[in-house]
This record gives sequence, C-alpha cells and structure tokens, in this order.
Amino acid sequence: LSLTAYRILAKLYRQRLGSLIKKKSTFTHFINHVQGEDFVATHGSVSDLESFLKVMASSYMDPLKPLPPKDLTKSISNYFINTSPRALPQPTSKSHTPSYSVHIALIAGCRSIDIDVWNGDHFSTTHTEDLDQEMLHQSSTARTRSTTEALEQLFGSTRAATASKPKASTTTFSKPGQLGSDTEPIVTDSRALMTPCSFREACHLIRNSAFINSDLPVIINLSVRANHNQQEIMVQIMKEEWNQLLIDKPLEGCDPRFRLPKLEDLRGRILVTLSAANPVLLKTPESSILSPSEGDDDEEDISIIQPLAELGVYMRSEPFQGFNTSRAKSPGHVFTLPEGKAQELISDSQTRTDLLQHNQNYFFRVNPKSLKFDTSNPEPLQFWRRGVQMVAVSRHNLDEGMMLNEGMFANESGWVLKPDYYRRANEATSTDLEGTPRKDLELSIFVFPGQDIQWSTNRRIKDLSSLMTASLYIDNKEKVQILKNGPMCTDSDSGALGYTLDFRATSAETNIIPKLSILR
Repeated sequence: LSLTAYRILAKLYRQRLGSLIKKKSTFTHFINHVQGEDFVATHGSVSDLESFLKVMASSYMDPLKPLPPKDLTKSISNYFINTSPRALPQPTSKSHTPSYSVHIALIAGCRSIDIDVWNGDHFSTTHTEDLDQEMLHQSSTARTRSTTEALEQLFGSTRAATASKPKASTTTFSKPGQLGSDTEPIVTDSRALMTPCSFREACHLIRNSAFINSDLPVIINLSVRANHNQQEIMVQIMKEEWNQLLIDKPLEGCDPRFRLPKLEDLRGRILVTLSAANPVLLKTPESSILSPSEGDDDEEDISIIQPLAELGVYMRSEPFQGFNTSRAKSPGHVFTLPEGKAQELISDSQTRTDLLQHNQNYFFRVNPKSLKFDTSNPEPLQFWRRGVQMVAVSRHNLDEGMMLNEGMFANESGWVLKPDYYRRANEATSTDLEGTPRKDLELSIFVFPGQDIQWSTNRRIKDLSSLMTASLYIDNKEKVQILKNGPMCTDSDSGALGYTLDFRATSAETNIIPKLSILR
C-alpha cells in the first residue's frame, strides 16, 4: 500500500471499526452495508488494524467489481469474441517476429488470431527455446508494455486474477528436436518490415501462450499463401505442436454438418479456420457489397488441400455472396467483410435486418479498412449491435475503437455472451433493433483524482472537473456528456478525496441496450 492509501484505510478503521472489531459480525456488516460488496471468506479473522489492512488489500481494493460466473453452455456462435487482426509488430520493434506479436495478443486476452503463412524456401529459422522462455517471462512481468501499460492505468490489471483459469492439463508433448527447417513454411506479411519466423515457431509459441490466463478456446485463422507441398507440412506441424489441443475431428455427439459445439466443450482447445490468399468474391444482383476486399494485392489464387481443409472442423471461411445462399445456412461458415463493406450492409434497412438475423446463428467477421499498421481501428459497437461476433481490433493503436474493445472484453477471457435477443432465431425473437428490450439508465459517477497532477507550468492542479468529460457510446453514435462545474469534495468517513460530477447530456436517448452501451 502507498502511504496515502495506508492513511485513508487507517482512518477508516479507526472511525468505523476500531471500537467494535471484536464482534465477529462487524467486518462482515462493514463490507456488506458500508462498502456495498459481497463478503469474501478469508483465511484469518479481522481483529486489528494490521489484519484489516491485509484483508482489504488482498480482497477489496480492486477497482472493478468481479463479474458473475460466465455461462459456457451456449453455442460458440452466441458469443462476441476478442479478435486481433493480422499479427504485425510495431514499426519500432523490427526485431520482433510474428510469433512474438501472436504471443502478446494471446496474453492480452485475444482469442481469435490471424496468421499469414507463406512458402519457406530459402528461409533459415533460428532456434526458439531461448525466445520462448523470454516471452513467457515477459508475459508475467512486463506484459505488453506500451499500449498495455496505458490500459492497465485505465482499467486496472485484473484480467489475470479474474479470467477463466486453465484446468490442469493431462496432455504431454515430446520436445521437438529442431523448431523449424529451411523447408518449413514461414509466417510473415508482405506489407510489414518484420523478421519472419517459421510456422513451427509460431505454433510452438501459441501452444505455450494460449492458455496462460484462460482455458477458453483459441481460434487460429490461417491466411494460406503457401503451395500444396508447404500446406502438407503445415498440417504435420500443427498436429505435432498442438497434439491433443487441436480440434482435428468432430467432438462426439456434435456433428459439424448440423450444429456447433458449446463453449464449455472446447475448453483448452485450439480451433483452426482457413482462408486462401486471394479468394474471389462473386457479385450477385443483391448488392455491390460482394466485391473483393479492398486493399488486396493482385496475387495468384491459392487453393487449400483437403488434409488442411479438414482441420477447419467447426469454422471455415466462406466468400460472402449474400444471405440466401446454401453456404449461409451451414453451421460453421464464417463470412468476412472489410469495415467499409460491412458499413454498407448496415446502412440499408433490409440487409441490416438480414445481417442481424444471420448472426443469431452463424459467424460474421469485420476487418479494418486497411491492414496497414497505422490504420485506425473500426468502431466495433456498431457491428456488435448487429450481432457480429468478431471485429478485428489492433492493440497497437490506442484509439477509440481499441478502448471500446477493451471495455467489452475486460476480464471476460475473450468471450462475451450475447444478449438473449441477439442469439435466438425463432418467432419469439425480434430481428428488428427497434424491437429489442431496452431500459432507462441512471449513472452515478464518483471520480478519484490522480495524485500530484501538474500543469506544464509545474503548477499543481487542484480541481480536475473542468478537464474531464464522459461519453456514453450507444450504437455507432457517441453521446457526449458535458461536465458542469463539479466541486471537489471530501468524504468525511473515509478521508478519500474525489469529485462529485454533475453531467449535462448534450444528446440523450430515452432508453438503451445496457450490455451494448459503453461509458468512456
């Protein structure tokens, strides 16, 4: 505890508990009725100031309230999934390989990861034992630095403590004699100045990073740019490196022709979905939306060999040709569109309804407008509101889209159950957004100021209220709340300093969908 925190808690103890602490019920009453929290059973009793400080620091100092237990009994298409775009290192870290970026994304909570696989001819990989240990060490100490450090300050470092923890694994692996060879495929990207890594190295790091903080499943989306011989090697590598973690055949009682598995059935498992390097999206009379993804290079079309395609057991990428095709009714298909094309879908009333209805049962994914490093992230809320499960958001860009994504997935282990009316396609469920259940919302906000904040002139700031705004995000619109003059106040009971903030809504909704509204 810092000295400031110690003084506040010590004062609180003296005022509230000191003379009554010998009564066993006193501390429980304090937690339940003063703090408004659920009492957590402790190993020792609270009998003096020292034990009070110990219990408060270990169990009741988290700024985020623990989430209720996650419902894992629904089909995997019934969840929003924390999705990362292609694994691109930061330009300032050219020595980092794609496997490093994949590792960082997994540690940060992403559960859907993209990998570009190319022919490995004339490529000589380095041994990864030391790299592997270095990355695992970094994950437990510095995490992702840069943007992650900013997020820790914004949202607290509680993900590891509250995530769905991995179950004890019974899977054993034989140590590979050599990670990679000059004939194995590589992972890289033609648009990035990065050091390539072998596909085996990437799979090895995925195996050792995927379930550190959570045992909920990981989806690996392979963009295949390798020839048929290299694809055969890819299949062999995945089976060797991932072994029993890999979903390479249907689960018992879950035929992929008829249904998708429940989330609980995939704990500790890796799913593979595949897309060819340059799939051709055919136009239909339905819409000009069905054009190839913008930004794609003119590349030779690549076909997927059958053994590799068979690894896409429950998820497979399909070209989007409308919602009324036979492909649109197959349980495991995944339609993918770039942000601009997806916005065209939701701008039309008919296709917007079709999109929502489709996503109640099947997968849809939205990618950024461009795959360049400095491209801003999509605003994901507008797509979540149409049931889109996967919106690819990069953690390299600390922008609005990234913050909204963090707000959705903080402490959720990468999988968030959709609201009920977004996941039931039956007569009793509306497919019109106007018909979805809504509520009035009242917000009560108390802001604790930072310590020793100064102007650039080195003058200490005593009142931050004029420098603060709060925004409530509803659909794809930002409802800005402007602060009135918020006086600084002192809580006489706790000694904590903060601001009681008075908001004036510049634009307000009569009601909202709480689970899809985010306060920033």
